[in-house]
Amino acid sequence: MSETMIFDMTSSDLAENLVGRKIVSVNTGTPSCTLDDGTVLEFVDTYDCCAWFESAITHIDLDDNAIMSVEVVQPENSELPEEYSINVLTVDKNVMALEIMGDPTSGYYCKSINLVVKTVD
Repeated sequence: MSETMIFDMTSSDLAENLVGRKIVSVNTGTPSCTLDDGTVLEFVDTYDCCAWFESAITHIDLDDNAIMSVEVVQPENSELPEEYSINVLTVDKNVMALEIMGDPTSGYYCKSINLVVKTVD
């Protein structure tokens, strides 16, 4: 299994790894998800100097899913400096929501969580 680290993950990074695939399992403890080709996407909390970002998978509905898109949703009211949800969508439903919250402080150290992509060789 090979491993690639994507620092300061964006929704585009996630979409690049998800669109056209199916999520077959989710681990909320890690948090991570496994795709139909054996690829594992692991969402890694980031702490760098005074900046920090954490993630949590808060919605899972894996019945009959084929990922069509990834969408960023900003909460209406948040007490954190930065908070958003990345929704993984099929044609007609939200399959998984990845909540991201944190504080970039100066914006120099980190801007998001990191994504580890583990692929089967």
